[in-house]
Formats: sequence, structure tokens, C-alpha cells
Amino acid sequence: YFKLGNSNKFDEYYNKAIKILEKCDKIRSSQVLKVRIKLAPLQYNLCLYDDFAHNIKEAEKKLESIKQHEEANHQEIAENAISINYWKGSLNFALEKYEEAFGFYNNALNMSLKHYGKHHPKFQSFYSNIYWLNYMAGKNTILKI
Repeated sequence: YFKLGNSNKFDEYYNKAIKILEKCDKIRSSQVLKVRIKLAPLQYNLCLYDDFAHNIKEAEKKLESIKQHEEANHQEIAENAISINYWKGSLNFALEKYEEAFGFYNNALNMSLKHYGKHHPKFQSFYSNIYWLNYMAGKNTILKI
């Protein structure tokens, strides 16, 4: 509905989806965490920054719950932590909090390198965002690949 330009229907279904997601938060499912992370780009692109901030905060809580109960394997935990830091960086970037954004992007980068031992194709977008953020901030930092 968003792509069709039907904002009323988009709002209706977006709000229904959020309500369903909030009900699902009561369970400790790694699937709920994945849905929250996949929702982040939509909220970012639509400039729904309050929803975006709430969503990422809830994703962090869900990740902590999963870690405590060891529901997900190490790879899933690492990838979700990387994604959450990436999206926190994106949120701060959108809010023009560039130093905070840089910190979260660097956290995501360092987590990725620690987990994979090299740059991973799945996370190419945040590697380029870190470079772009440095460039926009006037920093001459070059990523060591």
C-alpha cells in the first residue's frame, strides 16, 4: 500500500502489524527478533524515527532475553547484535547525531570482524556507511580491509 501511494491503507496495516508484533514480544522467539530487525529499514526509509527507536530498543531487549535463555545459536546472536548496532547507527545518523552514529557503526564493524574474522558480504552496506560517515564528517579515516 505504501508503494501504491495508499497512505490510509498503509497506516492501517502498519499499525495492525505493530500490534501483532507487540503481542508476540511476550514469547522468547528469535523469529520475533528477526521481524523487528527486518522492520527497521521500513521505519528508517519512512522517517518513522520514534517507531524506529522503540523498535530497536525492543529488539535489544529481545536479544538479551534470547541470550539469557540460550535459545539461539552463537551465529544468530552475533548477526542480530551486529544488525542492531548497525540500525542504531542509522537512527543516530538520521537524527544528525554523527558521533553516536559513528560509534554504533564501528561497534557493528568490530563485532563483524571479531565474529567472521574478515569483512562479510552480508554487511557490505554498513562498511560503506562507515566510510561515507567518515567522509561527511571530514575524517580521513580509511577502513582497513
